[in-house]
Amino acid sequence: MCDMIKIHFYLESRIAKTEAAVNRECPLILSVSYSSHRIKTYTGRKVRETEWDKTTERVKSVYSTSEGINTYLVLLAQRVDLRFREIMAGGFVPDPFMLKQELKIMVKSETPQLFDLLLRFMELNSISWSPSTLKKMKTFYSQLKEFSLTRHHTILPGSVNNSFGEALVLFYRGKGLKDTSIKKNLDLLKWFMNWCLRTGLVFNRDFQLIRFTPPKSNSIQTDTYLRWEELAAFFELEGLTKKEAWCRDIFCFISFTGIRFASIGKLTRGSLAENSIQSGNKQNDRVLLNGFALEIVAKYQSKYYRGNSLFPPVSLITFHKHLKSAAAKADLNRLPPHVPGRLSPVPLHSLMSAQTAINSFFANAVRMGVQSSTYLKGDSPKSRILAASGALLLAEEKQLTTANLLYESFRSTGPRP
Repeated sequence: MCDMIKIHFYLESRIAKTEAAVNRECPLILSVSYSSHRIKTYTGRKVRETEWDKTTERVKSVYSTSEGINTYLVLLAQRVDLRFREIMAGGFVPDPFMLKQELKIMVKSETPQLFDLLLRFMELNSISWSPSTLKKMKTFYSQLKEFSLTRHHTILPGSVNNSFGEALVLFYRGKGLKDTSIKKNLDLLKWFMNWCLRTGLVFNRDFQLIRFTPPKSNSIQTDTYLRWEELAAFFELEGLTKKEAWCRDIFCFISFTGIRFASIGKLTRGSLAENSIQSGNKQNDRVLLNGFALEIVAKYQSKYYRGNSLFPPVSLITFHKHLKSAAAKADLNRLPPHVPGRLSPVPLHSLMSAQTAINSFFANAVRMGVQSSTYLKGDSPKSRILAASGALLLAEEKQLTTANLLYESFRSTGPRP
């Protein structure tokens, strides 16, 4: 290289609070010296101090990222030296300000665009993906493109950090995406960026700091329940589709037994006894079945489902979808009590969920005369009595005892209203 120019690379110093070496990533800086001028600019790369060799001004060869970063530094130094020689050949000493601007352009041109890498990621890996995964990645690519257009600038891999993640979350919220969908998209982003890091296409690890914590919901959905006459009418409703009937029956079974939705899928034909069902592996997991629950079981005893399951296998998302549809057909339009923060009352059918079934179980236990002191002792975060509505949310370990007591109350009340 020309003797008049000196090119160096070094890490930006970080002040440590202890005597131990700083083990976080530090920006890698390009320094160009000539005559009495010194120009510095960021390379867009970051390296851990423990991985950097100050003598050779390169990443130590024992680290997996060394080849990619070191090759980049060699090529960048060659480009800087060549540009300096071109200016000197014209009989001019490079102006420091103009040369610094050119160095910034060189560094940026060496940094691949995010969408180029994303396309390469999809091309190289799509063969091993399922059709649903490929569809998700294509949707993610389109949404990220739209996000880039709204920000009016090119997204570079080095700019994918926690601030970028927060801006992306706001964009997704503006599009009306639910928290679960936002989290899945952020997971796709980090999956892609980790691939780029492993293959040496990017060197910045700031994307690993992206976190998404959905805000706690104050929905009234946890306090909604069906009154006894609503539950009985829903139980006898006709004119439903096959899946709506499945989800209605599972909902009513939960409302009559107190067995949670997560345990419903584990029930098999072998779980059944004469008038009870074993909902777990312990001896005290035996739950007595009232006449309504037995009627529901009888509908499915002559049918076979995967894994010898007692009920048709239904995911929670599918369950909620068809349950709300069935509840709308049942005209469950009662407006639950207003909750602060909700702009307008929401009809009961749109709030139906697996939790509503559990709430209905306990609310009707109170109505049937089962004393709350029987299964509620103390005041824990998971147990409280809502005096205004009579809805009862109960600690997990007390539910099975309540189911048996509720069964006796149902039996003593005679036929359903």
